[in-house]
Amino acid sequence: MDGLLRYNILKEIDSGGMATVYLAEDTALHRRVALKKVHPHLLNRPETIKRFQTEAQAVATLSHENIVKVFDCGEQGNGRYLVMEYIEGVTLSELIGKYAPMPNLVLLELMSQILAGLAAAHENGVCHRDIKPSNIMIDRYGCIRIMDFGIAYLVSNESITLTGTFVGSPNYISPEQAEGGPVSGKTDIFSLGSLAYQCATGQLPFYAENPHAIIRGIVIDQPVAPSKRNSRLLYPVSDFIMKCLTKDQRERPDAVECLAKVEALCGEDHLEIGRRRLVRFLEEPVRYREEEERELSGIYSRKAREEFKRHRVVSALKKINQAKALGSLSAGDEKWAASLGRRARRWRMVLAAGLIPAILCLGIGAVLGIRGALKSTSGSMDQPAKAAIMQSDADIQFINSPTVPTNNSSNAVPTKSFGNKTEPRRSDPLHAAEREQYSRRPPLAHEARKQSEKGYLMVRTKPSWVTIVIDGIRAGNTAKTSLIPLRPGRHHLVLSKKGFVDYSDHISVTAGDTVYQRIRMKSAPALIDTIHE
Repeated sequence: MDGLLRYNILKEIDSGGMATVYLAEDTALHRRVALKKVHPHLLNRPETIKRFQTEAQAVATLSHENIVKVFDCGEQGNGRYLVMEYIEGVTLSELIGKYAPMPNLVLLELMSQILAGLAAAHENGVCHRDIKPSNIMIDRYGCIRIMDFGIAYLVSNESITLTGTFVGSPNYISPEQAEGGPVSGKTDIFSLGSLAYQCATGQLPFYAENPHAIIRGIVIDQPVAPSKRNSRLLYPVSDFIMKCLTKDQRERPDAVECLAKVEALCGEDHLEIGRRRLVRFLEEPVRYREEEERELSGIYSRKAREEFKRHRVVSALKKINQAKALGSLSAGDEKWAASLGRRARRWRMVLAAGLIPAILCLGIGAVLGIRGALKSTSGSMDQPAKAAIMQSDADIQFINSPTVPTNNSSNAVPTKSFGNKTEPRRSDPLHAAEREQYSRRPPLAHEARKQSEKGYLMVRTKPSWVTIVIDGIRAGNTAKTSLIPLRPGRHHLVLSKKGFVDYSDHISVTAGDTVYQRIRMKSAPALIDTIHE
């Protein structure tokens, strides 16, 4: 280190997987600085050194109160170093270790300041890539400072492979980093979500015994909602943290959107945040926590009564439950909350009692509407529309009709016969063209009259794919067939399926009407083999 003549090294502050940090004095400007020397084995290739210089220059251009400033960078021997602003305070990692889970308003203030710094960096095209509690510093004035901007980018993937270790903290990386995909500003948002989750619950969202299992969880697993691990956490804050942990970065909000969400959340419930809260929490953490919980409990009790006056019972119940989770309510609030709970239960019972008849009425109305529509269209629908309905099953022919009706004998459609059934030749392209031409031709008067003289049968069965046979002629199956046209009168219906008992019945069809049949087939009894001696 004796080559750094301008900087007088006072002591070593910390050492990690990427660098060693020293407290030093800038002899030229007479100020204390933090000097970070990157480990030589991480910068052993020309392209990595070039990337280091480019990134250091980009970080040096950042000027924001929530970002630690970079003053200088250089080379000493076979190593590289950065000279940064020295901050006196505590790291968020130390704070989590002592006081997690954090109070709600302290957590919101932390997130607000970190998001402000990230938004400024992302606007200048710089991503942090290693947001974690040890990189967040809180000074004695309650100001958050993000450290080590861009350091994670200085290490190439090849260096990680060669050393066989993870540079940085796998607990806070994003899914796209874990999979080696492209990163963006939203990568920092996922890491912030993991950090906020730990602040809110005292636990990591993805935890396992080894780094590989952690990375697998980050890519695949969905974490438990933080409000389920900390009952005192505000519901909107829990939802916001989960939104930051969205795995697809295209659906994840960016820093500006997150900052706007935090401001909207505070404005909606009139929550006051600020640096003074961090200062008070650092000075007297136990006393501050009790004061904040009483404050929030009072706020949500008042909000519950306001919502109730606006006849928003569900919202009022949610607010009073939030107030109860934050601390003990007054005797008056407890009595009112119990009354509100009884009122909500009565509303649920009334809704449940009215919902079933409403569903039945809607179902009956829908059936009657379909029936009426079929009646009205059976006589007035023109031939092309009727033909469109019939095309739901190409195998269906008019029962008891020897051939498909045609306008004249010269335009007869080629057919092939199977026993008593006449079926169009599907393989004949001429048939398809002539059938389309026939369906578009306006019906003659006598054909329209014949069409109005037909009735229809609709069959639905459990199970499906049951063969339908009418008057000894196969008419399709229940999975594909919709409406079966029939001549008015009495017909013999048989339903058959392997493994089930055949169903047989006689039905009467009226012209212009539709007969509905819903049949549940009975399973055939198991056959017992008889052994003959």
